[in-house]
Amino acid sequence: MRGNSAASDMKLGVETSLECRLQLFLSGDPIAISDPYPLYHELREQGPTYRCGPLVLVPRYEDVKAIATDATRFSSDYSRKGTRAAAVRARLISDRERQAYDEVMAFESNFLNRSDGDHHTRLRGAAHRAFTPRRIAELKRSVIAYCDRLIAALDARRDEIIDMAQFAYELPLQVICDMLGVPLSDRFQILRWGNALVSNRDGIDGRALLAAHEAWLAFDDYIRQLIAEHRRAPGAGGPFVAAMLEATEGGVLDKDEVAAEFVMMLLGGHETTSNLIGTGLLGLLKQRDQWQELVGDQSLIPTAIEELLRFVTPSQLGSRRAIVRTEIAGLEIEPEQTVVTIRGAANRDPDIFDDPDRIDVRRENARHHLALGFGPHYCLGASLARLEADVTFRALTTAFPDMQLAVEEVSWTGPASLRRVASLPVSLGFGGNV
Repeated sequence: MRGNSAASDMKLGVETSLECRLQLFLSGDPIAISDPYPLYHELREQGPTYRCGPLVLVPRYEDVKAIATDATRFSSDYSRKGTRAAAVRARLISDRERQAYDEVMAFESNFLNRSDGDHHTRLRGAAHRAFTPRRIAELKRSVIAYCDRLIAALDARRDEIIDMAQFAYELPLQVICDMLGVPLSDRFQILRWGNALVSNRDGIDGRALLAAHEAWLAFDDYIRQLIAEHRRAPGAGGPFVAAMLEATEGGVLDKDEVAAEFVMMLLGGHETTSNLIGTGLLGLLKQRDQWQELVGDQSLIPTAIEELLRFVTPSQLGSRRAIVRTEIAGLEIEPEQTVVTIRGAANRDPDIFDDPDRIDVRRENARHHLALGFGPHYCLGASLARLEADVTFRALTTAFPDMQLAVEEVSWTGPASLRRVASLPVSLGFGGNV
């Protein structure tokens, strides 16, 4: 008997409603997240806003940009309050799940990207010291060294089919762990905790929530011990650790805020860059002429990074909570309404970007993308992400100019907001130098 799964219908090409397909996408269904761009185009064409359950979705570039800069009408504190939080909490079936949800959301409310006003200013000011232009320039040598070691390991396996998704994960993880003073032996435990937390990001169900809660408790305990160790050995953890310790001792941040900053940096510092590298590489290998452009002229790589940020949009969705009665493009918005800005759709808006579904490593307005946010919440680690991507694509196009995809289709994983390739099998070819 044929099942009634909408995901199966999508795979078979059977027509399903826009609402149903949006729900599948937002829940992180692997088929739905594999290629959301036709859905985005349909959503953008039907109007500037779309009500989807407890959410108002906003897919057009100018509206997404305007909401990102508006701190008068919208708040970034959406984890604990608003229509989406209320709907998620109402779905939870036990007191244990509701308690877990409340505790995880209270912790995440101290993330930089979930804060507003003076709270955001304090958090951002404390962390900024680790991301000054001088510090990023100092990091370049270690990023190159890490990349060179990973490239050499790949070259030793040149005759094999290589999963480049693992490469895309390892480099950013090593860099951010160094910045935070995390021992090498602990890095993959950090990755496991991070995956549990990230899997709870969009379509929360009880099992994912309880796993995230368990990971959060372990992660939080680990970070507090790490901070205590760095306090006993000042200077051992680098500028970010020093900045956090100084902030606590000076009364700028409390211990909960510092722990949240560490967790956010460990997650945000590698998840989005990993997505940029892995999914960006997939895009270039599928649009082979653009890969060849970079192989032939590496001076194009800085512009190509901006274009890949636009094309990939490593963090697809942004959430805000209305704090006053307002409107978006004529739609009345009540206080507490959760508004989801679809950055992935905004960055493919044909009113802004010509031929938006194609990578163009020479695109003149590529830097106008919204992949790294906009306004007061512009990504703190943007310069580090650009540095890592630049070093990576220079190294890959030099060492493996003949790299090719080894499969017709790749598999996808993650929540909708952080969709990424689960594996990226390639053959490395025989040209290039290491």
